Amino acid sequence: HSFPTRRSSDLATNNGIVRYLMKEKSYTIMDKSFGIPHNTVHRVIKVQTSDGTFRGYLAMTERGIAFSPDARRWTAIASEFTESCICVAKTSLIDTPQSIVFIGTASGVYYFDMDKFIDEDVREVKEIPGLNLILPSTYINGLAYDVDNDMLAFVSLSGLTVVEGAKNLIDSGEIVTNVSRVSMFNANNGLNTSSCYDCIYTVDHKLVVCTSNGLNVTVDY
Repeated sequence: HSFPTRRSSDLATNNGIVRYLMKEKSYTIMDKSFGIPHNTVHRVIKVQTSDGTFRGYLAMTERGIAFSPDARRWTAIASEFTESCICVAKTSLIDTPQSIVFIGTASGVYYFDMDKFIDEDVREVKEIPGLNLILPSTYINGLAYDVDNDMLAFVSLSGLTVVEGAKNLIDSGEIVTNVSRVSMFNANNGLNTSSCYDCIYTVDHKLVVCTSNGLNVTVDY
C-alpha cells in the first residue's frame, strides 16, 4: 500500500491536534484556526480509498469531522454534522484497503465513504438506515470491523451490538430492524457485565470486548 513514510506523529488532544515532526524534533499545535470544527479532538486517522491509495487524514472532533490531505490545513466534511465523534472502527487487518470509515458518536453509529468523497466530492456522513433507532444506548464507546466477514461490532455501557453484513446493508439501503442482521449482548445473554468500553476483532476473527469486569473473548460468531 502507498502509505507515506512515517516522518511525523499526529496526536489528538483537548486543545487541537499536535503534529510532532520527528526529524526536526519540533511540534505544531493545530486548533480551530487551522479549520478543524472544535479544539477537542478525539482521534486522528489516516484514510485511503478502496484501491489502497493513501488520501489523507480525518480528525474526529467534539463537533463533527474534518479532512486534510496533508494534516496541515483542515476542512469540515459536512458542516451540518456536528455530533461528538468519539471513536472510529478498528479493523482486523490494519492495512487492508478500506474506504468506509465507521464512526462512533454520542448519538449512534455513522459512516463516511472515502471513495465517494474522492471520486464524486460526496461529503455526507450517514447512518445505516434504522440502526440507531434500535440500539439500547446510542453513546458509543468503541467500534471494531472484521474486514473479511463484513461484521461491525460496537459497545456502550448497555452492552455489545454486532451487525452482520454492514457494508452490504449500506449498499442495499435496507432498513435495519431488531431481527434483521443485528445481535445484541449484555449481562443477561453472554457478557460478564453490560458495561463495555472498547472492542477489537483479531486476525482470526475472534471478538475481544473490554468491560468493567475484564475481557470477554468470543469462541466464534
